Amino acid sequence: MNMIQKSLSLVTLVASVFSVEAQAFKGSISFDGATQARHYQTLNTIMDVASDCIEKDFALHQSFYKRYGVSAFYGSNTPYARMSRTGRMDVLRRLGKPVELVDQIKITSCVGMTTKCLERGFNAAGQGDIWARVKSFVALNDYDGTKLQHALQQLGWKVLYWNPDPSANSSWDAAERGTKARGNHSYFYSQVVSRSSYYGVKVDDAETLVGFGTRQPRQFGNVPFFVGTAHAGYHVFPGISGVVIEGHSMKPITDPNTIESAEFNPIKSGGAPRGSYRSGIIAVPPGYGF
Repeated sequence: MNMIQKSLSLVTLVASVFSVEAQAFKGSISFDGATQARHYQTLNTIMDVASDCIEKDFALHQSFYKRYGVSAFYGSNTPYARMSRTGRMDVLRRLGKPVELVDQIKITSCVGMTTKCLERGFNAAGQGDIWARVKSFVALNDYDGTKLQHALQQLGWKVLYWNPDPSANSSWDAAERGTKARGNHSYFYSQVVSRSSYYGVKVDDAETLVGFGTRQPRQFGNVPFFVGTAHAGYHVFPGISGVVIEGHSMKPITDPNTIESAEFNPIKSGGAPRGSYRSGIIAVPPGYGF
């Protein structure tokens, strides 16, 4: 293949990627200024209730696991999730656990926990009608986390690109080649730099959470609630004041980390999000200096 053919092949490849991005949104969502103002007026209630919700899920998981040796939650993409009630009772019986726990153990996932807790916040703030529109748009787009962030952005939230070390993009891409969860870090970074866009979502800030290494930017800790995604929406993680609390759809009930919490610090040992997620976008509520 000569240089011209290679160049044409590259153009075709990039064009096909752009096409995927252009088709990434099913339907559309927007809010007028009055709705945005209404959202802002009771934002503190939304943040408080949503934060309390994810903290309670984490605390319940911990206490339940400590008492019974199984989680109070099961991942939505586990074999347990596909079983009948009788099948789940059989699993508990084989594990030597009380079978009556079957009705206490609830489903979870990264996006499921995030949307559940946001819904409670919106409803508590008297914004159930606004949430219904957000939820409908996200459902239409197969509960992709980036679509949730886009919808929140239409309410005035800001979207920040995060990448603790862009110089490592190529090595991360090489390490993730052939895996289901790929960050395509080099490509998305180039799109953020040249187009202020990440998987079709407008990026408002490409500086604050870029290149921070293993030291979380201080101002990020002031954000009371945030919604993050990694690897083009493959993983979703909510958080509070710089701390991530994330659910996992692939974790069985016997896993002590079905729901886990750690500082937002992707490449630091023990940091979050967990699972070798290295770049993505985070939506933060309006009014926090971003």
